Order: sequence, then structure tokens, then C-alpha cells
Amino acid sequence: MKKQCIRIGIGHFAFLAAAIILLVCSYLIPTGRLQEHMAESVGEYVQEGSYPSVYEGPIGRLDNYSEAIMVSTAITGSGNAWKDAFASPSYVCKKDGDSPVDAVIEQATGANAVKIKQREYARYWHGYVIWLKPLLYFFNLQELKIMMQMGFGMLFGVVFTLLWKRTDWKMAVSFCIAMLLVCVQAVPYSLQYLNMFVLTLAGMLILLIFYEKIQKKDAFFVFFWIAGMCTGYFDLLTTPVLVVGMLLILKVILDDKEVPWRKNILSGFCWCAGYGSMWASKWMIGSLVLGKNVIEDAVNKVEDRTSAEAVGVKVNFSDLWTVLTDLYTWPFMKKMLILALVFVAAMILIAVIKGGKAVVLKNAKKYLLLLPVSLLPVVWLLVLRNHTFIHYWFTYRNLAVFFWGILAYVAALSRSLQRAGNE
Repeated sequence: MKKQCIRIGIGHFAFLAAAIILLVCSYLIPTGRLQEHMAESVGEYVQEGSYPSVYEGPIGRLDNYSEAIMVSTAITGSGNAWKDAFASPSYVCKKDGDSPVDAVIEQATGANAVKIKQREYARYWHGYVIWLKPLLYFFNLQELKIMMQMGFGMLFGVVFTLLWKRTDWKMAVSFCIAMLLVCVQAVPYSLQYLNMFVLTLAGMLILLIFYEKIQKKDAFFVFFWIAGMCTGYFDLLTTPVLVVGMLLILKVILDDKEVPWRKNILSGFCWCAGYGSMWASKWMIGSLVLGKNVIEDAVNKVEDRTSAEAVGVKVNFSDLWTVLTDLYTWPFMKKMLILALVFVAAMILIAVIKGGKAVVLKNAKKYLLLLPVSLLPVVWLLVLRNHTFIHYWFTYRNLAVFFWGILAYVAALSRSLQRAGNE
């Protein structure tokens, strides 16, 4: 354990140093060209507004509101790269109630610059600027989104294919169904959503390719710690549980011969520690660099997001249940739920035909950890009650972990039973 702690410590500080250096380097990029490219794309924001939808109602709603904050942060700079890396300056409208979409349009075009003001958004790392700034230097936002959509589709396809090869078709299909149950087809249309989904798929890709090497070096604790730090670095409080949940499920699946509960649970705690420590590092270093109390601002926001009030009303758990389950009354979601039930029924049928009661009980215990892991997003959504209620139309995508945990359990049970029946 001492060796593990040393490795985690080295990995933590190495990642933290690299994260800061990359942010500082990003803010050395001149903003003039970035604003020019953004000016070429403001027509999209003018037409779409803050919350357009590419699919049925809220299930396919995009978050141009948050995306505009990301873009404004990327094209803003004071000339002091060191300070900007921790202050994360961007522009907002002077008039309360106006959207950041309006602010970024004014910022990019300069048409009514008197209507906007600069502000600091220091409690987040805004790690996305390390890729968004360089790309906006060469492409406008519309070109960038086309590239991101293609890249996301390719990454998803590679993970799906490798999952099929490393396990079987049932596990790959269960993953696909779980993603469809959170309307994954809308994700590549929003920079806000892409961060966590790309990070999740990248982590899964690493596990699928290098699982044996990580296992041989006993480096899973370090892997999950760094994954947690990456989540804190790039996340804007969208779907962070997606990362840890999907990676834990995949690890349990790949631990095919034996599922070490203790190690897998500790891997989850390592992700939590990496995630929390990355947030805390930003607040502490930001306070020192900027000479203001970033910690107080962050703590106040945490209290707000975990409170039982939202938009001036008290939010009960029944209210969360209502807004989240309403999403699954839309026609596409109904079809996906039916598909999931058909899949479960098919896996149970295979289990009955190929297995037997004794084999069922044996293998049910083997993959049991998948079920408590599937509850992680439920806990997250309940704890962050305020945030869940206000932003239910994108926070619900954390539930991909819930769906895959259950579907993967049935798929893994069926796969194991089928092998047992053939022996």
C-alpha cells in the first residue's frame, strides 16, 4: 500500500503540473484570430438561441448557454497568461437575465461591446481551453463541431468494436443500448456534453487496450486517481459520474476470472479522491494566485447545488422522480426502454437454456458488484438535488451508468452461463 501511495502521489503532482502548464500555454495563444473565427459562426447562435433541440423535446436539448461560456472563455485573455489560467476570464451581459449566448455574440462581433462586461470564473479549471483554443485558432466553430461529431462517432465505434472483441456481442449491445437510453446521438452537437463523454470513451479505450499491462503493474489505483483528476479538470458539473461508473463497470467485466470487490471499491474511492483533490487544488492555488477567496466562492456554490431549493421552490425527491421519469415518456425513449426489456428477456432466456439453477446462483454472485455501481448516478443526482432539478435535461445522462450496470450484469451472466453450458 505504501508503494501505491507513492505512485499516486507522483502521478497526482505530475498531472497537476502538466495541467497548469497546458493552461498557461493555451493562454499564450493570441485571441484576435480566435475572435475572428468565432465571428464567422455567431449566426448559428443567433438562429438557435440558448437551448435548441436536435431531437424530441428535452431529451435532445443542447446547452448553448454553457457552450457560450466555454467559447467566451476560450477567446478571452488579458495578456497575462499565468493569471488567466486561474482566473478563466470571460464576458457576460451587463443586464441581468441575458444569456451568455448574447454576450459571446457581442464579444465576437464587437457590435455592442458596451453591453458586456468581463468576469472571472475561477472555481472551475476550464481544462477544455487546452484543446478549444488551439482548434479555434485554425477553424471556426461550425467547422470545429463537424470535426468533433465525426471524431466522436469514430471513437464510439472503436470502443464498441473492441468491447465486442474483448467480451462478446451481448456486452457490446448492452453498452450501446445504455447509451441510447441517454440520447447519446445528441451529445456530439454540444461542446458542453462532449467533454465527459469523450473522457469516458477514452478511458474505456485505455482499459480495453492496456488492461493486462495495468493489471500486471498493479496500477489500477493510479489509473482511477488520474481519471478522477481528468474529470475535475475538464468538467463543468455535467456528467462526471459517467466517467467513474462506466470505467468501474468495464473493469468488473474484464476481471473475468475473479472480481476482487475490495480492489474495485478502492478504485472507485481513488477516482473520488482524484476528482475532489483536483477541485480543491484549483480553489487553493487560484486563491493564492489571484489574491481572492476562491475557496469561499466554491463552497457557497457547493452548498447551493446540494440544497433542497431551486428556482425559489423546495425540491422534494418526488419532484426529481417526476422530471427525470418524464424524459422517458417521449416516443424515442419509450422505444429504447422496450428494447432494453427485450434484451434482458433474451439474456434470461439464454441463461435458462444454457445454464441451470446452480450455475445461475454461482455466476449471479460473481458479477454482483455491477449492481451497486449502477446506483452511483442515483446517489449523485439525489445529493446534487438543486443542480439535478434545474438541469435535469442533461444531468440525466449520468443514468447511462445505471442502465449499463443492469444490462451489463445480465449480459455478463448470460455470457458466463453460455460458456458453462458449453463446457
